[in-house]
Amino acid sequence: LPMSTPGLSEKASLAQPADEKAVPPHLRCNSCSKPVFNAFQTPHGCRICQSCVQAKLHPTERRLCPGTTEACKDEDEEIRICQSSCVPDIATRREISKLTVFCPNRDGGCKDQMKWREVDTHLEKCEYEKVSCELCRDSILKKRLKSHLSDECRQRRVTCGLCQQSVVHSEMEKSHRNLDSATCCPRYTDYCPFCKDKSRKLNRKDFVEHLKTCPDKPNECKYSHLGCERKARKSDLEKHYRDEVDHHLTLLDSKLRQVASGSSFAPPTAATAAATVVPAGGSGEVEEVKRKVANIHDHFKKLQVNVANWAHTTLEFEQMADKFGGISQMRQFLKNLDEKIRQMDSSGVETGRRTGVDQDAMMLDSNSSFVQQKLNEIEFRLLNLESTNYDGFLVWKVSNLTKRRREAIDKRVISIFSQPFFTRHFGFMFRVRLFLNGNESGEGTHVSVYLVLMQHEFDDIQEWPLKASVSFKMVNLKNRADDVAKTVRFDSGNQRPSGREDLSVCCGEAKFMSISQFENSDRFVKNDSFYLEVDVAVDGESSQGRRGRRK
Repeated sequence: LPMSTPGLSEKASLAQPADEKAVPPHLRCNSCSKPVFNAFQTPHGCRICQSCVQAKLHPTERRLCPGTTEACKDEDEEIRICQSSCVPDIATRREISKLTVFCPNRDGGCKDQMKWREVDTHLEKCEYEKVSCELCRDSILKKRLKSHLSDECRQRRVTCGLCQQSVVHSEMEKSHRNLDSATCCPRYTDYCPFCKDKSRKLNRKDFVEHLKTCPDKPNECKYSHLGCERKARKSDLEKHYRDEVDHHLTLLDSKLRQVASGSSFAPPTAATAAATVVPAGGSGEVEEVKRKVANIHDHFKKLQVNVANWAHTTLEFEQMADKFGGISQMRQFLKNLDEKIRQMDSSGVETGRRTGVDQDAMMLDSNSSFVQQKLNEIEFRLLNLESTNYDGFLVWKVSNLTKRRREAIDKRVISIFSQPFFTRHFGFMFRVRLFLNGNESGEGTHVSVYLVLMQHEFDDIQEWPLKASVSFKMVNLKNRADDVAKTVRFDSGNQRPSGREDLSVCCGEAKFMSISQFENSDRFVKNDSFYLEVDVAVDGESSQGRRGRRK
């Protein structure tokens, strides 16, 4: 097609003649009267600009010429034309290219003039040309790009004056200087942002401990598993539960519809009840229908409360079943317990022995929390023994990605942990914490990854504070040279983990990798699994003998 014939560029079309009145009539479009940019000639001699050819003519269907010359009205001429019947007017294009024009960035401040054919060459060095910042993707004037990258870009990296860690500027106030963030600077101190206690400033570790007793800390709504995002003080949550019954029931209805997989049941609301069509007739009949509708609505409101209680009870039952390893394990436990009771009844156990058994059961119940604690300790020690590395290097295979992503999106399991690994035998112990739906500023858009320093029985013989370089790599299964890698600094400062549940001593990236970059890509995911490498190099320790390193 002639439309593909080379001509002046699209950017050049934005330039305006330096002297509009000096453009001769034969260099103006016979359709729009503007300079005939990238001119085409019709079979009957009209000159039409490229934009008019594209906008007013069909590629193959012939239509009347959009020109205004006498030839366009002469029926003896071929005045029904299409794009493919127009040919590039090389001579006119050559004349147009010699016209003097202003820079397309004239409104932005550029005062330069040049031949139309020189516009593209000028734009390559024009300081008023807009370019995209490689970090934040904002459109910036070329002459301001350097100062933008050093002083203005919200995605530029800056150094924290407290811990000397390199941080993205936009994350400095949101997370690095925020006590309520898991990635808060270990040396940053401030007052509790929730309560009125201004007696002393807290660091992240003290803040986590303070939250255990803070009277004004925000708590999640108990219907957060249904999608309610409200967080408030406990005293305010009670009012929230009373005022937002309809909202919670709407969330519950949506959840039930998902479970029902397309059920057509739609519970009535006050609005739909009021909009119910009543039959025409006497006022007494109308009032009777309204009364019945109101009664039905009242009964439904009571039923909604019962459904809400049922949903809450079901959630508690599911949580209880999880402690047994699932409903099937819980059912087997109850079955075994029932068989033991039947055996005891059939064997004629004396009353005294039955009383003793009851007392033993009560004692077992009272010590259940102690038993659970011991089981947790045993599980933790077994986890330490399995697949444990002692060289500061971890390769973590994360399986069941689809299921884990769904749990993260539904906020049932917002983060997962790797197996523990050590810098050396009797050295520092770490676990990797992964947020598959993001955390803080990366929530919903990025995978967030953190290295968490865990409490260990040999912490007392370590050299504190811990300073190390930490490298995270998402393994590219197609080409290892294209691994997604980021390196951060770890500095514990004056902090040490206070207990096995203390996750506050950590470092990482809230925006480690875009979710869309790897979720549906076979470069990173295979068989619903992906691999994450973590390399911890403690300052002052030799890397000799540490296996599995990738430069």
